[in-house]
Parts: sequence; C-alpha cells; structure tokens
Amino acid sequence: MKKCKCGIQVGNNARACPKCGHRFTGGPVKFLAWFIIAGAVLFGVKAMMNQDGPDIANTPKALAPAISAVASSRAETTPTKSYVIPPEFSLVPTVQRGAQGEIYISGATNFPNGMKMWVILGPKKAQQDAFVLNGEFRSGPLYQGVPTPVTGSQPLEIVAYFNGAWQSKDVLAALGEGVRNFNGKLFKQTDPDVIDSDKILDAKFTVSLPPLAPVSAEANAINIVKHAILTVPDQGRSVTDIEENLKLFMTPGTGVIAGKGWSATAAGANVYNVSFDYNDDGRGERQAIWSVNTATKQVKYVNEAAKLFSWTPSY
Repeated sequence: MKKCKCGIQVGNNARACPKCGHRFTGGPVKFLAWFIIAGAVLFGVKAMMNQDGPDIANTPKALAPAISAVASSRAETTPTKSYVIPPEFSLVPTVQRGAQGEIYISGATNFPNGMKMWVILGPKKAQQDAFVLNGEFRSGPLYQGVPTPVTGSQPLEIVAYFNGAWQSKDVLAALGEGVRNFNGKLFKQTDPDVIDSDKILDAKFTVSLPPLAPVSAEANAINIVKHAILTVPDQGRSVTDIEENLKLFMTPGTGVIAGKGWSATAAGANVYNVSFDYNDDGRGERQAIWSVNTATKQVKYVNEAAKLFSWTPSY
C-alpha cells in the first residue's frame, strides 16, 4: 500500500487515486520525462544560437516536437520590419455612428503598432482606449446608451503618455520614454517651465458627428422609458434608470428572465403605452406597463410590475 497526497491509502499498482484523482508516476516514466525536457532545452539553446535554425531532420524523434516549437516561437517573435521614426507624426481622425447612436473614433496615423491612446469626446469627456495597428486605430463605443445621443460639432482630444504604465516595451523602444526629443503640434510638455521635460501626445480637434438615423415614434417612446429615473411613494427616487433596474431584477438566480421584451403602442396624441414582457419563475409570461408622453418625456408606471421595476435603493 502507498499513501496519496490527499491522505488515503491506495494499492501499490494504482495509477490514480480514486478520491482526488491524483496520478502516480513511476520512476522510469519520471526519468524519461526529465530526459526529454533536458534534451529539448539543450537543442533549443543550440537552435537559437544557430542563425540557420535547428536541424530537425537529424533530431531524435522524441525531441522533434519540442524543437519544432522552439523554432516556431523564434520565427513568431522575430520582427518582420523595424519601425522608422517619420519626419513628422500624423494623426487623422474620422467619426462613425453605430446603430444605437453610439460614436466610434477611428483614423490613420504613423505612430508604431501597439501604441495606446485615450480618445476623449464631447462635453462630458467620454473616454475610450484606442490602439494603433498597421497605421490605423479605432476606439470603443462612446456615448453608448445615453438618453439623448450626442450630435453636432464636438471637441475631440487624443492623449497618450510615453511611460511603462501606458506603453509596451516595443513602443518605448521605438519612440523612447518621455519622447523628449520630438517636436510638433501633436506633443505637449508635461512641465513647460523646463527645457528637458517629458512630453505627451495631446492632439485636439473639432469633429462633426454623423446625423442620427431616423427613429420610429415607438422606438423613441421605448427609449424614453428605458432611461427614465422615477420616484416611488414611500420609497424615494430610484438610484438607477428603468433599464438598469431591469438588469438588476434579471440577475441570474432571481427567476426573472426576459420574454418578448419591449414594445409600444399609441394611446393618444404623443402618448404611448410601453410594455416589457418577461417570464417570472413559475408564473409564466407577465408584462410591466408604463405610460409616456414623448413631447414632455414624462413617464409613469401603470401596473404593479412596472412600479416594482421603477425603483432600486442605494446600496
């Protein structure tokens, strides 16, 4: 008998522990494993020292897969083209609008691959990261899910710091930490009182946002209800809007899941009944109903379910 690491006794010929699943490796197997690992390391070192790569054809069969992996890794990490500092850095942004009204900032640049930038847009300074890849960049969504989509001309700022917290080693190797020697309108000193201050990328633009796609009256009514923050008697003002409240109520394990979802029907001049169809653990399909005036943007809950979904406390 022998003792497993979990504490129980197992037979000497057992290959695995029936309780914890630990596998027992015999001496010959361990020796062979160490032999293969040691051989792979030695052949790998020799391969990296040899500019022509390892001679896999004359490698023992047991070690060939390991040497192939070393050679493949070496090929993948070898840069295909060195970055050359351009005579002048450029950054040309363009603006796209998504299907839900959100904004994306993309564009062309001659900064190196992998460089991280901050894209800051509009009066509320919405921010998203953007990374350079093959002379292009694209931000994540800005102003996504806001009650009133951003329109018109807006200030845009693209910022980057050149230190280890922001940039990869490759980017810093290409540009230098602090980019003190670079000049031009895209760069700004972090301390203008001295001549040897570090610099940051601080490019400022004014961009025209694409117009919003036409929205149906029903979709507009639903959007107003989703982003309404209501006050419930004896409870107070909800901390979050109705859409966020629904997400909380539909947290896995609560028993509430989405059914048919949102719909709206006209109930008068500028007045719509907005419904959210859902399934309530064992009770089948149910419906929460709100009334909204699209002209005044006034929202009221109509039934008990809507009242429940219209308020969450401050935790």
